[in-house]
Amino acid sequence: MTCSATHSATACGLLSSSAPGSTRTLFIWEGVSQYVSRAALNATPGYVGRTTAGNQLAFSYVLQRFIDDRSAYLELSRLWDASCKGDDPLWKCGLDPAHLADTLARFSLRLTEDIGAPEHRTRYLIPRGRSLSVCDIERIAVAEVTGFRVAG
Repeated sequence: MTCSATHSATACGLLSSSAPGSTRTLFIWEGVSQYVSRAALNATPGYVGRTTAGNQLAFSYVLQRFIDDRSAYLELSRLWDASCKGDDPLWKCGLDPAHLADTLARFSLRLTEDIGAPEHRTRYLIPRGRSLSVCDIERIAVAEVTGFRVAG
């Protein structure tokens, strides 16, 4: 099932679709999180965390530090300028890898993997002969549904 980046998981109809409890599901949320509001960013792990324990969410994200302070990555300032349309930046949200595990735990998700651009290139692109460009502000994470929520 696919849905628009501007719609929440609920709006995409995910809540109405269900897989049998014995079937594991991998939710792939790639190239979306930086384009949506914080509320929409939280809606997807919020939904996935209510599914069957053992299900997984694989997603990409950009560093919140880049969103907050483009001077932290001067080499990418043109990318930031190109992503802005007046006062409404194209990239709205990021995540902080130092807090990602705690953030996901609030949604009954356990972070199992969080890799940066160098490892992404080494593990997935180079062995397959792909020359896809990956910026240092981009990360890939995988989380597993635990079946219980952490207060926070």
